[in-house]
Amino acid sequence: MKKFAVLLLAVMLCSLAAVSFAAAVDFSGMTDDDLRQLRSDIDVELSARQAARTLEGGTLLEGDVGDYHVALLGLTKTKDYDKNPAIVLRILFTNNSSEKECFSLAIDTSVYQNGVELDTAYGLDEVDSSKSLLDVKPGASIEVTKGYKLTDENAPVEIELEDMFDFSDNPDIVIGTFAIPE
Repeated sequence: MKKFAVLLLAVMLCSLAAVSFAAAVDFSGMTDDDLRQLRSDIDVELSARQAARTLEGGTLLEGDVGDYHVALLGLTKTKDYDKNPAIVLRILFTNNSSEKECFSLAIDTSVYQNGVELDTAYGLDEVDSSKSLLDVKPGASIEVTKGYKLTDENAPVEIELEDMFDFSDNPDIVIGTFAIPE
């Protein structure tokens, strides 16, 4: 019983120390650039942790968006037709609605880098745009690919997947931040 009490006390002290440390962090002395760099470093760390979990579960990001289920299966770096850096998203789209629907009319995909939305990349061998226009019957799934032009080869990207026509105040949205793969 003494060992349990000592272990419980140790856990409580560690928890208290962690809370004290978090409360003691003072950002007031940091410049805006320092804070942006810190946020970028945190995003990269979160991305690495997410990638480690991906090895276990097989997806980078997934969730329900309205009547649909989306799963980000992969993120790869490539070049567009002008040899500019780009990324390709591999997304599994599952239609859980009661009517047929295509990915492009169901899901709004936005990718941001440094807080600015990325343009669509064209001429990518890895992207088959026609798949995102195919109708998917209720209960069926399809894998689609989408490409985006990178504005920075080092900054992480934030990916948002949401219902194209959900205009509510609190729409379903699946969000993740990822480091650019090598």
